[in-house]
Amino acid sequence: MQSNPATFRMSLLKKCLIAGSLVVVLAAAAIAGGYHWANSPLDLTPAQLDVTVKPHSSLRSVTLQLNRGGVPVEPELFVLMTRVLGLQSELKSGNYEFKTGVTPYEVLQKIARGDVNEYVATIIEGWTFKHMRAELDANPALKHDTAGMSDTDLMIAIGAPEAPVGNGEGLFFPDTYLFDKNTSDLDVYRRAYRLMQLRLNEAWTARAEPAVQDAVRRADHGVDHRKGNRQAV
Repeated sequence: MQSNPATFRMSLLKKCLIAGSLVVVLAAAAIAGGYHWANSPLDLTPAQLDVTVKPHSSLRSVTLQLNRGGVPVEPELFVLMTRVLGLQSELKSGNYEFKTGVTPYEVLQKIARGDVNEYVATIIEGWTFKHMRAELDANPALKHDTAGMSDTDLMIAIGAPEAPVGNGEGLFFPDTYLFDKNTSDLDVYRRAYRLMQLRLNEAWTARAEPAVQDAVRRADHGVDHRKGNRQAV
């Protein structure tokens, strides 16, 4: 018995419609599942923790660092979500704080914004170098690379030409310095030293400018006076 062409076409059309509907249903289910995962709270242990994302990390490396740090995001889903949202080139290094209940989507947004923890080291005007070293040594968020260094060794490590003197008095600008967790204390010393050099140079420039301007005026006046004498002759 020969099949009717019209019946065959109708049967094929029905199969295509069923297959298309199935694809749509599966896609919708995948999207719904992805949305549910992205917005589901994560259970962290401990309930609050810090994770450091290293500079120049790839997207997969960031995912790995999160999991190693105690933030259990599903690697493939996290990578997919990041790419779908176009944020793969926006992820920023630094130290991030997460609390239990945070969602994978919130984790991604925080890293994309660069919403890092910033810790503080303060150098107070009038502190001796010994006092300053003791305060920085006691800062728990710093990496203490200067532990065991003499004052001279520390000055050499930050590239200060005053190192042979072995005395850091008056060489570090009193200010509040922000840094990421586990930043080397050498970085704080180096920044404070360079800022002091900058402020000293600015002060010397400001003092020198009036003298230079006065010398220029005197020189101009002398030239005008000589010109006047020549014209009078």
